[in-house]
Amino acid sequence: MARFLGLDKLGSGERVSTCLQEIWDSLRDLRILQQVYPNEFQISSERLLVSTSGAWFICSRCGMMTVHPVREACVVAGCGGRLSRMTTSELRDRLADHHWYSRYTQTDAFPVEVREHTAQLTNELGANYQREFMQGNVNVLSSSTTFEMGVDVGQLKAVFLRNVPPTPANYTQRAGRAGRRREGTAFAFTYARSTPHDQTHFFRPADIVQGEVPVPKINLANRKLTQRHINSYLLGQFLRSPEAGIAGDQITIALFFFEPTPDQAPASRFGAWLQVQRDSLILPISRIINPESGLDADTSLRQSLAELDSARSMLMDRLDAYQRQKQEGEAQLANAQGRERYAALRNIDSADRLIAQLRNKERLIDYLSSDPHWLPGYAFPQDVVKLLVRQDNRSESLRLERDLEYGIAEYAPGAEVIANGWTLVSGAIDLQNRELDVRFYRVCSACNRVERANQLADIPRQCPTCGTLPTGQRARTMKYIVPRGFTTLIDDPIEDVRLFRLKAPPNSEVFLVEGSEPNRFQQHPEFPGITLGYRPDGQLFRANSGPKGGHFSICRICGYAKRTPAGSHRKPWGPDCNGGRIIADLVCEFRTDTLQIRFDGLRPAPPPVGDRSFWLSLQTALIAAVTDVLVIPRRDLDGTYRSQGEGSSAAELVIYDRVPGGAGYVARIQQELPGILDRTLRRVRNCPNPSCVLAGSCYACLRTYGNQFSWDELRRDRVSQWLESVLGRSVGAVV
Repeated sequence: MARFLGLDKLGSGERVSTCLQEIWDSLRDLRILQQVYPNEFQISSERLLVSTSGAWFICSRCGMMTVHPVREACVVAGCGGRLSRMTTSELRDRLADHHWYSRYTQTDAFPVEVREHTAQLTNELGANYQREFMQGNVNVLSSSTTFEMGVDVGQLKAVFLRNVPPTPANYTQRAGRAGRRREGTAFAFTYARSTPHDQTHFFRPADIVQGEVPVPKINLANRKLTQRHINSYLLGQFLRSPEAGIAGDQITIALFFFEPTPDQAPASRFGAWLQVQRDSLILPISRIINPESGLDADTSLRQSLAELDSARSMLMDRLDAYQRQKQEGEAQLANAQGRERYAALRNIDSADRLIAQLRNKERLIDYLSSDPHWLPGYAFPQDVVKLLVRQDNRSESLRLERDLEYGIAEYAPGAEVIANGWTLVSGAIDLQNRELDVRFYRVCSACNRVERANQLADIPRQCPTCGTLPTGQRARTMKYIVPRGFTTLIDDPIEDVRLFRLKAPPNSEVFLVEGSEPNRFQQHPEFPGITLGYRPDGQLFRANSGPKGGHFSICRICGYAKRTPAGSHRKPWGPDCNGGRIIADLVCEFRTDTLQIRFDGLRPAPPPVGDRSFWLSLQTALIAAVTDVLVIPRRDLDGTYRSQGEGSSAAELVIYDRVPGGAGYVARIQQELPGILDRTLRRVRNCPNPSCVLAGSCYACLRTYGNQFSWDELRRDRVSQWLESVLGRSVGAVV
């Protein structure tokens, strides 16, 4: 505006702003601009007129063409060029080979049909969209990582990546969807967002395009995964037997658990079949079990039956919850009139639909591989939570499931979820017919330890570990719950997708809350100054405190968690509720293999636990070295650090398996520790990137996709100096 008015942008800023405000007000008052959402305006398509009549002008600097020569200034921001009028012959020569001119004037328009292909859709709907895409009825397929896994869509010409993938393996899988036929040329176009990871690879694209892809591995000694595969084998054998009495491939929950009656259903006959077939099952099960898993055939048979009983109990709890919700709707209907009567009928219909969908439409294999994890599932999630959709029948096409660690953010009350072209809003905790289990926690910012208790009075004001008064966002003792699921509100509308959605509230870092017992720590045989504490079922803790740390307001009775004025509200399934609210955080607690590493006996001793830059850098470098030495993907391990115990400022590193139940990697660190420390020093001292400064870091040494928002704290010189002095005395200088 300053350029068009011939004014100085800074000196005449007030005049320019006034002019812009008057233009905005005029467009709004004339209803050329129409408000569609709060602070979101659109121009109606009926108000748009595209015209090329009149003389054409061209910029002498950038070549931009226009028919609107406002003060003969170029319309391109920052260009500063001047416009000159074009002759007829100049215009004809200019447009002779112009792509967009030919596209608009010489080819017919075609509609663009866009569909989603993600794990949020049912298998049937996803397969249908994929088939429509291959047939040309769908032009654009917006996909998640589900398209990495060997999907062949034929003559795909182009792949657009909306961000730089985390690893070269992800990039290869996604870009490789295009060009799987010899005809024509395929393109992979990547949009680099303004995040550290994306911008790094924007300037160094070869690192993601040509990077190394590690060989995938799986630990056959994982006890949980072994048991799930044994369950799969047993179920297959049972369903083929006459005792099951089931014909057909599409087995529903009702067919397995309830027909002809719950007491006579195949699930009730499974235990008797195991007992009769025990001797014939022992040998094949023994062949499945890896001796290092610590599992035996007899134990696995008993565990299989016990876990199936637990899965049936979980199913009955969900069905009982829906039945109670239906009864509440029927009680509401008895005295309702007008709109209230319509609402009661809608609530009853919603409960009926959820019961029918769970009993009669959900496949047995889908249920047993998700909620109870009785069967192996994709990526072997440990704790899955669902977002239940209560409005009309849209839930029948959706499968909204996430690992609890991510679900406490992405499905948290108030979070917006985009699925199948709709915007869904989570509004409550799905209690699943159980009481809300409330506990208390606090995080000490000084020693990085979490205190948990059943009662508020059991958490002292001062940190019992380091004695300080905790400060920071989570220093206040807070209530917390571990959600079993989430749900939308039946009264909330389902809207079409907008240009933007609310960002999910961020999770906290991961904390170790149950590690190795003090008497189980052992000195390393080659490094007497290092002690290690291994625990195969260590417990870790991660919290979500809501948007901007404002926590969640949750009804104790129905789980309603939408922020509204105090007082009554409606239950997620419709009827009125007067339950009291609690202010709490959402928490994920999970168990896996953990290893605590202490460096107390080394000289010089490492810095105290309060030195975040050092410990974060050492943690990152050591985990990277472990993945190098063990030749495993970086995403399969993670770590944290904390103080060692009561009254101590000394820190310990914590490394844990990200695979549920452990992948066996952590247990191998002790025997490989000399090589791991050697590789750690090489990584921080001899970074192969010549542009990387010693007082910082880069992707070649410490930076990863996961730690991109802590890059400012990563310094390889701190770790290098300490390890050089330690290893120089212990095992000689590292070359």
